[in-house]
Amino acid sequence: MDRILPKLNGKIKEIITVVDDGNVARFSKRLKNVSQQRLNRIFNPDTRTGKYPGVPDDVLVSIATSMPNVNLDWLLADRGEMANAPAVIPLTNNVWPAGALTANAAANYYSFTASSGTVYHIQWDDARQGSGAYSVDIKVSASYADNTEIFAEIDTAYNQPWSFTASKSGVVTIKAEGANGGSTGTYAIKYYTGNASPTLSFISVTPPDKTTYTVGEAFSTTGLVVTAPPLCVREPEPRL
Repeated sequence: MDRILPKLNGKIKEIITVVDDGNVARFSKRLKNVSQQRLNRIFNPDTRTGKYPGVPDDVLVSIATSMPNVNLDWLLADRGEMANAPAVIPLTNNVWPAGALTANAAANYYSFTASSGTVYHIQWDDARQGSGAYSVDIKVSASYADNTEIFAEIDTAYNQPWSFTASKSGVVTIKAEGANGGSTGTYAIKYYTGNASPTLSFISVTPPDKTTYTVGEAFSTTGLVVTAPPLCVREPEPRL
């Protein structure tokens, strides 16, 4: 009985491991007309012959059409890396571009050019914390062009934007991905400089003691209380 998985079968298994933590059932839902059972078949020897079956052409076509980020040269000819270089969306200071995670785009990448010594604020609006307009919970990471990490996999930064002082000049890349594996839906993200723009998660008002007046009578603020949460800008915590 063959015990070594053929190279092409093994590469498909590697894709499943990277994309869906090895979950064949979840990966099969990304493909068109390919069931979990059919995928499992290519990872197990045939009980009659003891040999691994070849990968059917329609499975390869489905991977190619459903997962454009997979590098077909790597899959079929062993050239290059597994993933095609991701498209990077340039950000404009203090502008909210809407984003979406889909079955074909489990992560999105953004960039802006930083100047050493400048404070930058990264803010995102998603299903967990935000305006209520978006449908997916995301986690966000940022790094410099040389892959030096700025922060990694932060889950919320709407009420309190994630802020950092650039230690070098150059391109900063931001990665937005689902906080839970396989998440799909919409979100928005931006960066800005200068003072943090205040975003209140709630505000409460206790009305004044006097609420009825005659024409010309002066307004009294006695008893009026307006309460809002404290606002702060946070620097990333040291990572051990």
